[in-house]
Amino acid sequence: MAHVGFLVPGTMVDVYCKSHDTDVNVAIYHYVTSTNPSLYNTHLDVTLAEGAKVNLTEYYPNDSFSGAGVHLCNRFLQLGPRSSCRHTIMREGESELASFSHTVVRSNADSHYSAFTLGTGSGYQRTFIQVDLVGRAAMADLYGLTMPLAHGAISTQVQVNHLLPQAVSRQHFKSAVAEHGVSGFRGKVYVKKDAQQTDAAQINHNLLLGKRAHAFSKPELEIYADDVKCAHGSTVGALDSDALFYLNSRGLPNTAAKKLLVQGFLFDILCHLDDPKQRRAAEFMLQNFLDGIE
Repeated sequence: MAHVGFLVPGTMVDVYCKSHDTDVNVAIYHYVTSTNPSLYNTHLDVTLAEGAKVNLTEYYPNDSFSGAGVHLCNRFLQLGPRSSCRHTIMREGESELASFSHTVVRSNADSHYSAFTLGTGSGYQRTFIQVDLVGRAAMADLYGLTMPLAHGAISTQVQVNHLLPQAVSRQHFKSAVAEHGVSGFRGKVYVKKDAQQTDAAQINHNLLLGKRAHAFSKPELEIYADDVKCAHGSTVGALDSDALFYLNSRGLPNTAAKKLLVQGFLFDILCHLDDPKQRRAAEFMLQNFLDGIE
């Protein structure tokens, strides 16, 4: 079962999946076509009944952004018991349009929310994701890639709230930042006192591709339970000079060697895209980013 929708400024969309809906694919295309500076606002509500399964994909076609302005998108997802949602957001922004994305997810018992976000371009993008694990043994897997081009700035903020026991969450985000680009990450895991046997992990890795590339990272843990397994980590660094030298010594030009190392750095996140169409779209956006590396 597949559904395709087109969101233009001012659109409000409600998606409801019944309990017997277990093979639902929903694709949404966000279009902003005005050439006048404006504020664009869209709203998306998704509700999954018990046992429902949906694959939700959102695309921001780059050629639809033809003017200056601000684009706001608000989402609310309600996952019933034993339901699952695979949520993918792909966005490539131009310099004249600032894009803000705000997502709130409420996951009930034994539900599974999986999100993959990909952002690139020369504009400003800010993504906020909040997942409230309000049911026992709820799960959340959050993955993301940001690839700011020159003069682009992409910020990601994630908060996962563990509110009942035995919930599991994973956060793994990476950024590759071109010269004069900026990437930001702020992630938080909150564990309530009653949320015993929580299992949470949070990782953020950043790769700087120039002396004037910048990355900011702030992972956080706020834990009030005593029977938990929680970990977090963050790195910011440049390309490995020894690896570059090795590839150069084998006859690979410097630019090609850089692109190969960037691909290797980002590849493990791309592996989380199982859908062939999504994978092709992500690889196309990655190639556009690599083409800008010198």
